[in-house]
Amino acid sequence: MPNGETFQPYREAEGAESKGFEIEVVGRVAAGWDVSLSYTDFDVEDAHGNEVNTDQPHEMLKLYSTYRFRGALDRLTVAGGVSWEGSSYTDTVNGATGEPERLVQDDYTLVSLMARYDVTENLSAQLNVDNLLDQEYYNQIGFYSQLEYGEPRNFTLSMNYQF
Repeated sequence: MPNGETFQPYREAEGAESKGFEIEVVGRVAAGWDVSLSYTDFDVEDAHGNEVNTDQPHEMLKLYSTYRFRGALDRLTVAGGVSWEGSSYTDTVNGATGEPERLVQDDYTLVSLMARYDVTENLSAQLNVDNLLDQEYYNQIGFYSQLEYGEPRNFTLSMNYQF
């Protein structure tokens, strides 16, 4: 950084204009069944019509659902979700060759699942599975011309006790 500064400088692209929208619908479909659906779409261009913030997806869609069983299984809650992100890219210079290079993340979809069992009123056990389909993706591109892989399929088992 110039002058030994250790923070990342940001500046507004002169004449930048963004247009877009975000919509979210959340509700209870039936007793014990909750659903959340959201969609985001936006575009950002500078004064010359060039895209800005291309290292971020400009479209996202998310659908999540949770269901708490009733009757004999009333201690069990299950959930699932699907998250889709549109493509993104950044232009950089290859450090090894000195040549211009475009780093691209194609659109991708992640699926997650959860099951929770209330052992007692205060104690619960929960299993989460993230990236169920083991999708390979970058969760970040462009920051200092780097790519960072997203997490592969992973499982988390936890116990929770509330006092």
